[in-house]
Amino acid sequence: MSNMRFKQWGPCAMRWAVLLAAWLSAAGAGAVEVAGLYDVVVGPPDKSRDSAFTEALRQVAVRASGDRNAGAKVTAANPDSRRYVQRFSFKPDGTVAVGYDSATVEKLLTAANLPIWGRERPATLVWVNVPDAAGRATWVGAGWTGAERDAIEAAARQRGLPLVWPAMDAQDISTVTGLMTARDAETLLSSGARYRADAVLLGMASRDATGMLTVRWSFSFNGEQAELQGALEEGVHLAADRSAKVLAVMPGARSDVRVRVAGIANLEAYARTLNYLEGLTLVRAVAVEQLQSDVLDMRVSVRGDAPVLRKTIAMDRRFVMDRESADGALTFRLVN
Repeated sequence: MSNMRFKQWGPCAMRWAVLLAAWLSAAGAGAVEVAGLYDVVVGPPDKSRDSAFTEALRQVAVRASGDRNAGAKVTAANPDSRRYVQRFSFKPDGTVAVGYDSATVEKLLTAANLPIWGRERPATLVWVNVPDAAGRATWVGAGWTGAERDAIEAAARQRGLPLVWPAMDAQDISTVTGLMTARDAETLLSSGARYRADAVLLGMASRDATGMLTVRWSFSFNGEQAELQGALEEGVHLAADRSAKVLAVMPGARSDVRVRVAGIANLEAYARTLNYLEGLTLVRAVAVEQLQSDVLDMRVSVRGDAPVLRKTIAMDRRFVMDRESADGALTFRLVN
């Protein structure tokens, strides 16, 4: 930090800021940071324990890359899946809990030239309407305990996609009524404001004569909308595929990005900003260049490029994108 210039704070304050940045490791959550990203539970082995390890590696590769084909590529290149396991245990129901080290998984993805999708992922609000056995349309909410929600949740765990379920109270009913008549991306995404969601997934289901569900899915994230028709799980796959396309980075990509954050009014704000940036999966290093008035200038070394960093930071509501900077820096304002 030899290049840092404090216009209003003295050397003692600077030393305390550095210490405070180290102490405040839990300075607040931004976009949802997925826990247990490299831990999976797989079904009872068909023939041997090795088959469980192969399936576990396949699932982790898909979850950590955002690429649905990653599992086949990684397991084909690494037939001895057992050697990469860091921990495992058998559960009473016969399933196997398998855990991996993040560095090991990233090395495997790099060797296979696959992208890496970090822990910071968009909180996705799910609006889904399903007909019951009598054909009555019902919105699935936070209190729903049916098989339809279980299927969606299971797919989300497999892909590492954090979901938010609405309360489905009177306000939510009013919101979804409007969505059914205005399904554009802007309206869809704005419906998540109440739940501070980064992305919104809308599904309208129907049943055929055999009772099988087909869902028309619409997903909105990063100002774009995508649609498909398929099973309940396909909505999650659509959301995960599109989110990873925006946020995942190829392992060899490296950039130095100038980042400017205004609103650094005190030592706590300074510490929170540094902790947040240094904690991002795609960030390799943060160098503070200057603190002038309440504006903090940094040079951030990242995997990926400036657009990916901008989109990642934009998911954290403590940082609001500010006007474009003439010198090309990504400019934000710390708001809380």
